[in-house]
Amino acid sequence: MIIPYLGEQYAKEDNIVIKTNKKGVEQKQDLPIISIYFLGHNLEHTDASVIKVNRNYIDIIEGKEITKREEFIESLTHDSYVIQISKLKGKRRNELEILLSIFDQSNIEEDHHILNVKEEDFPKKYRIIIRRLQKAISEKIVRKTMDVEDEILAELENKERAIAKKELVIEEKNKIIEEKDKALEEKDKEIEELKRKLEQLKVKK
Repeated sequence: MIIPYLGEQYAKEDNIVIKTNKKGVEQKQDLPIISIYFLGHNLEHTDASVIKVNRNYIDIIEGKEITKREEFIESLTHDSYVIQISKLKGKRRNELEILLSIFDQSNIEEDHHILNVKEEDFPKKYRIIIRRLQKAISEKIVRKTMDVEDEILAELENKERAIAKKELVIEEKNKIIEEKDKALEEKDKEIEELKRKLEQLKVKK
């Protein structure tokens, strides 16, 4: 879902500005896009609540960093922020974490789409963001989209459980077959041992 979304943003006319170059010619230029990823799962190697991903230009041949930015490269790539939602719980160390606490899922209500957020708990400059989020949640289309997403997720979970159950049955069958193969192998050994003993008796006679 991420790649098509970014592609749509790059294609939008709203994200393009007209600039005049050094020769006085007007050119279209894409505005830089900064992506923000809210993770519902934990990263493996860090407990940081907010991570910034910077881009560096590297001259591969010389092995040196290029310090000046190029408009062409800037229009094709983007900086990112990764936010681990589970790591926001109870953390209010600076203004950014205060703002992001809007998404702290420990404040969740019975309807798991709705966070129990009160405007008065936040500085005035952030309240407009909270109002917009609350307005978005109240929109029927948004709520309907959420319900559809819930149905899709539930269906996927059911399929995953069914697959896991089938895999377990197959694993059990494989164990039974393996045990039967071992039993047959033991019987073959016993038969071979009996044959050997019979041959020895024949030789003695």
